[in-house]
Amino acid sequence: MENFLNCEMKSFDVLQYSPLALAFVGDAVHSLFVRTTLVQKKDIKVNDLQKLTASVVKAISQSKILTAIMGDLTQDELALVKRARNTKTNNIAKNATAKDYKLSTAFEALIGYLYLSGQIERMNHFLEISYKEILC
Repeated sequence: MENFLNCEMKSFDVLQYSPLALAFVGDAVHSLFVRTTLVQKKDIKVNDLQKLTASVVKAISQSKILTAIMGDLTQDELALVKRARNTKTNNIAKNATAKDYKLSTAFEALIGYLYLSGQIERMNHFLEISYKEILC
């Protein structure tokens, strides 16, 4: 099995995935980034780490993050974000508006796309912004 951290695919192939599949991957990548960053920068209890992680990875926070980075997106990234935002889901947002939930899905899809297409430096740029936007 190929190392999942090196699962770079062609951008064209990645864009063929549904926005929800990209968001599924992006959610995991974003969560892992936040958890890793908190563990490296903070010497706190695991329960508190979980609470801090949840405060960044929740829909309302991800919606704010996407709004903050919209001006930095390329045309292709913006098209993907719009496609993901407009994707119909059957999920009901917990503690978030439908708008926040759609924007958070779009943010996760962007992160999933960048990760799967091997654009790690670009992905890290947005992940760093996400961390600073919510926790700093």
